[in-house]
Amino acid sequence: MWHQIQSFQIRMELVILAIAICDTARIVITPTLMEDKVKRVYVPTSDVANDSVLLKKFYNKKMVEWDQNYSYVNMPLAVMATIFFGSFSDKHGRKVPMIAGLLGMFVGNMIYIFVWWDNTDWPLAWLFLAAVSNGITGGFRMVTSSVNAYLSDQFEVKRVLSIRMIITYTILNVGDLIGSQLTKLLSHQFHETTAAFVMQAINLIVLSYVIFFVPNIKDQPRDYRFARIAKDGLLSMWASVKVVIRQRENYNRTLLWLTFTCVLLNRTAFNEEKDLIGTYTKLDPFHWTTDDFAEYKSYRPFTQIIGLLFGLFILKKLLKLKDTTIVIIATVSMGIDSLLIGLATSSLLIYISMAVGFMHALTNPLIFTLYSCLVDGQETGRVFALDSILQQVASFLKTAVLQTIYTHTLNWYQMNMERLR
Repeated sequence: MWHQIQSFQIRMELVILAIAICDTARIVITPTLMEDKVKRVYVPTSDVANDSVLLKKFYNKKMVEWDQNYSYVNMPLAVMATIFFGSFSDKHGRKVPMIAGLLGMFVGNMIYIFVWWDNTDWPLAWLFLAAVSNGITGGFRMVTSSVNAYLSDQFEVKRVLSIRMIITYTILNVGDLIGSQLTKLLSHQFHETTAAFVMQAINLIVLSYVIFFVPNIKDQPRDYRFARIAKDGLLSMWASVKVVIRQRENYNRTLLWLTFTCVLLNRTAFNEEKDLIGTYTKLDPFHWTTDDFAEYKSYRPFTQIIGLLFGLFILKKLLKLKDTTIVIIATVSMGIDSLLIGLATSSLLIYISMAVGFMHALTNPLIFTLYSCLVDGQETGRVFALDSILQQVASFLKTAVLQTIYTHTLNWYQMNMERLR
């Protein structure tokens, strides 16, 4: 029995489950704890203080502005970390970058807790240190990209890799479900900070698991000199650029460019939805509490799991659709989902949007499989590195463009939505 379980090579699934629980807990508690923090720090003018609607929007904008401050510091460091660790992992395996990302998550989240918690109440400026911690280690994205690369090393047969990717991302959504329900329970029974400390304990457990139990697939001579790795990183970056621009058969270069464009637009829009929905629903007409947001976060992974299973068994196995076709369908599904959230004048429409966007979870696993089909085997790691940089660029576009639009149009947009109601 034990040998049969070992034959499944279940390693990254446990990592992705744990970090999904931690990240979802962080996302769920952030709007409430951050709102409490900015209320303690910022004093509004008298005309704003006397208007409850304007007061809510005043604090709401402050929350978004600090999210922007964090991203402006974090993004350039995260890009450099991606290049550095991408080069390192190609030669020395995915384990060290994974450990670095988990450490960055732990330290960054700990700083946030000390800023939010009444007993410590650190100044908001400490969030810049959290941005640096997550930036130089890659944080959550470093862990997920290391998991993707580890899976591609582990399963070289593309059909098997595609199925394992979908299974892994199904488990990620299970982690979202567990994380949201656990956070709801702990926040309701105790406080949001209790959920934060439990999240940190889970982070330490998975960190120990990776250090002591996850084998490193790569086995090459180790040269850990910083200058050497940095030089290799820059050379690897140039090699990655050459992978993108070189001629390929069957229009594969054009398909690769189109895939990168799709990924950039998709993640920019999804990052905005994921990061702002908890903040936006603090306002009229929603007034969501931590419990309400946790409830939403519980239903969302459930719909995404249905989408992943539907994609695996119906679209891939029964209808035998190509991965590219499924990615297009999933992207359209996500676009309609975002549109419905933007037009929502009640919580009901936000919940309906989840049913419409149930296939969006298929994009990540299938895009990574698509990358491996468009390039040669030895180029896969470089394309994955470029994809990680695209994630950072998408995060920057979300911060610099979409969140700026949000803060500058919130009053106007809310007034027009109230007229529609």
